[in-house]
Amino acid sequence: LSSDYSAWKKLQEIHGIENAKLVLKDLFAQDPQRFAKFSREYTSTDGPSMTFLLDFSKNLITEPILATLLDLVREVQVEDVRDKMFADEHIN
Repeated sequence: LSSDYSAWKKLQEIHGIENAKLVLKDLFAQDPQRFAKFSREYTSTDGPSMTFLLDFSKNLITEPILATLLDLVREVQVEDVRDKMFADEHIN
């Protein structure tokens, strides 16, 4: 269960403390670099030129929340499963 992971418990704790305080327009006002900080652009290196933009800036996310989400990704070994998937290994 997701509730068994320490990073998940930390996310729940952060949510309990910060949820009522997070207002998107205030987050943008407090940090003019918010878009740059919470977005990533990826351009394909092979095949047709294609750009993919991930923009988390318009979500109720802060640096501690993002760091904890990435901790959860590592804790549940998403990267390992991703690598197995791309190596055509059975993952389910």
